[in-house]
Amino acid sequence: MKRFQAALLCLLVCLLNISNVLSESPKIIHNAFVIEFNHVPTKRHLSKRRNHLYKRLNNENIKHLVRHEFKYMNAVSIEVDKPSHALEYIQSLHDVKRVWPVSLVSKPAVQLEEDGDSGSLIAANNMTGVYTVQNTLGLTGKGMKVGVIDTGIDYTHPALGGCFGPSCRVAYGHDFVGDKYDGTNANTEGPDPRDNCNGHGTHVAGIIGARDPESGFVGVAPDVTFGAYRIFGCTGSTADDIIMKAMEMAFDDGMDIINLSLGDQGWAESPTATLGNILAEKGMAVSAAAGNAGDKGIFEVGAPAVGRRVVSVASVDNSKVLEYAIVVNGEDFSYVTESGKPLTGPSVSIVATSKAPNTNGDACQPLAMNITGKYALISRGGCLFDEKAANAQNAGASGVIIYNNEVGQLTPAVHDSKIKIPVAGLSKDDGLQLLKILTSSSDIKVEIPKEQHSFSLPTGGLISTFSSWGLAADLDIKPEISAPGGQIFSTFPVALGSYATLSGTSMACPHISGIMALIRMARGGGRTLDTATLRALIMNNAKPFKVYQNDYLDSVARQGAGLVNVEQAINTQLLIEPQSIPLGDKSHLASQDEYKIVLENLGVEAAEFQLSHLAAASVEAYKITKYSQGSLPLNKPDYIFDPESEATVDFETSTVTVPAKSKLDVKVKIHPPALPSALSIYSGYIVVQDSRNGYESHIPYAGFTGSLSDIHVLFQNTTSPMVEISDDFVSATKPATLHFQLASASAIVVIDVVSSANTTQSLGMIPGGYEQFLGRNDVYDPKDLLGLEWYGTIAESPEAAVSRNKLAPSLFGLETLPTSTDKPMLMLNMPGTKPLPNGQYHIRVSALRTYGNPKNPQDFDTWLSQLLEVRN
Repeated sequence: MKRFQAALLCLLVCLLNISNVLSESPKIIHNAFVIEFNHVPTKRHLSKRRNHLYKRLNNENIKHLVRHEFKYMNAVSIEVDKPSHALEYIQSLHDVKRVWPVSLVSKPAVQLEEDGDSGSLIAANNMTGVYTVQNTLGLTGKGMKVGVIDTGIDYTHPALGGCFGPSCRVAYGHDFVGDKYDGTNANTEGPDPRDNCNGHGTHVAGIIGARDPESGFVGVAPDVTFGAYRIFGCTGSTADDIIMKAMEMAFDDGMDIINLSLGDQGWAESPTATLGNILAEKGMAVSAAAGNAGDKGIFEVGAPAVGRRVVSVASVDNSKVLEYAIVVNGEDFSYVTESGKPLTGPSVSIVATSKAPNTNGDACQPLAMNITGKYALISRGGCLFDEKAANAQNAGASGVIIYNNEVGQLTPAVHDSKIKIPVAGLSKDDGLQLLKILTSSSDIKVEIPKEQHSFSLPTGGLISTFSSWGLAADLDIKPEISAPGGQIFSTFPVALGSYATLSGTSMACPHISGIMALIRMARGGGRTLDTATLRALIMNNAKPFKVYQNDYLDSVARQGAGLVNVEQAINTQLLIEPQSIPLGDKSHLASQDEYKIVLENLGVEAAEFQLSHLAAASVEAYKITKYSQGSLPLNKPDYIFDPESEATVDFETSTVTVPAKSKLDVKVKIHPPALPSALSIYSGYIVVQDSRNGYESHIPYAGFTGSLSDIHVLFQNTTSPMVEISDDFVSATKPATLHFQLASASAIVVIDVVSSANTTQSLGMIPGGYEQFLGRNDVYDPKDLLGLEWYGTIAESPEAAVSRNKLAPSLFGLETLPTSTDKPMLMLNMPGTKPLPNGQYHIRVSALRTYGNPKNPQDFDTWLSQLLEVRN
């Protein structure tokens, strides 16, 4: 036993801290792995190392199939017939650096809005300076190559060139998967990357660089050359090693920028993020969507967007949109239906089911009122849209209008086939205004025209509600930049209608990819401008924006550096290093709170710069609840509008002069809030104003008021963790099932067994009871669980129990356990077992807190199960 504990301790001491947090665990291909080798000096050495691996697998009688061999990352991906044996053996090899399971990446979830028009993309281009750059500076992306790694591109679309090949706008590409591939079956490669059954990639390409000769519709960089790399079939998911193969082909094809409007909710060290870093360092800029998990709380930006050199993109709403309207007493109220079809008219009566605004639970119970032939106005909240619609229908309503209870437009999705009446959604502001009219006037005229109206969105230029919160779990600044992604009109496959309006960070990401093409064209073309400088120009010339209906700037954890401003990024004569200042938590602040900023004057004359500070709204990220031990992350972080919650900033000098073509170091002290009222993320911007042109550059900073190592990661209350048994004992045929949730991410989770007589002495880990770098669960969702079946056994040997010391941050070993819920519970599984003697035992769960010391037992959250009798 001492040998077992010593081996475990040795392993734990060597482990890295957590790098990123997942919202939900990605699915994996259980018999497929990405294997990264230690550094090799030449390609010949790498080839030799790969062949040596294949030979050794054959010698071990491990049948294998090589999926992909990577050129720029010292890695291969393989499938094996004995995954448990293969993993153990591969990890024992001295020349293997890390092993990942091959993860499945779902197609991005985007909102398909009602039909729009080209004016909405023109509005988006106006928001970021694109229109000015195109028409004043003549920059169109000509000569730049942009790779779209997605569902393919419908190159037959006239706005995308109408053809595929060397003389076409879509000049490069490959189909890695085929139509029928869904992530669970075999892929079929082919030369034709046409997108004819999905549309996501075609929409992305149009945002980057459409040019419609008939309508005049143009994207951000309408003269770029495209590479189309199809990595999704018509349905389902794709494998991350296929994404990696596409990334390498794009690099070899000479792409200057690649667009990744996707994410596997992985880690900064995940394979796609790792390869993204490598390719960015080699000169190909990588733009990736931050994610659409805005309702899941902090630390939700996924891979590859969390890569250190990958530009992570958040979404703001478009400034204008074309929508259908309800006209009440001459006042327009824009609405959205899930089908995209207008409500039936031309005139109706509307009645409010509750006269009180924002009534939680409105229409969640059968309605006593008779609303036959009328539309019901209902507040969101308290129950499902289906229940509200059903109760209204049962009361005789001919339609339902549900208004939002939070900022933003609402698209109510109804799935009950028994609901036959139309259901529409209004924004919160429009809903409250309509309610006011209905309750204050008896003479009401309502019309529902069939044509669409152009509306200015009140949230235009502000964060989209779906856009994921950062920061990265190590408190790095993620996302880094914002761009229009809400309500974006763009190209769609010809067979699917040619144009569509979509919403998502998937739409914001290509806006940045197009802007990268414009900046690179302006600064030498191709890969002349290095990716670090490109990233700095994009971030530091952005304009921070405010919280909706508030004078405070939105958090850096939400908007990054702010809304991109391509005109200033191209024209500026100032470079700043670093692009951002991650402060960490209170245990990881810089000495004396001092940070260095380097200002580089690119001009031919000396320039004077004024330094100042802009604080952003702090956000309460965790809250103590009576339902659990410690603090829980909030799915909807609360803004704190209080100067006491802000950092204070001191400058060595507020005015500096930098000689021509020179650099100057400036010292800045950023002091965290002295008396924070909550566990919060505080943030803001160092502002550098150029006296030559008035340009204001912004350096975002962010930190955490508490110590992450003090925050509990293991969610504990009366029902979690829990061990369930089908009988009154555990045996080889009657397992106990453990399920638990992580409130925050944990770098190490250990599940072991202790005796009833001594609960401090480990008898050994349960097979599968050791995991690294697990992401947090949604503790508000009882279906989002981690689990483990236990058959009364422990790990057979230290090597079998802790052989994952080379397992990269991943979720290898997670299996789906069928449950009665509609969301699978994830099971930890690991080979190499021996039965325990008959007797009574406890299962113990230990999870290392963020930044915790693996050598210190006090840095682990622990939980003991009830006594379990083992009969072997």
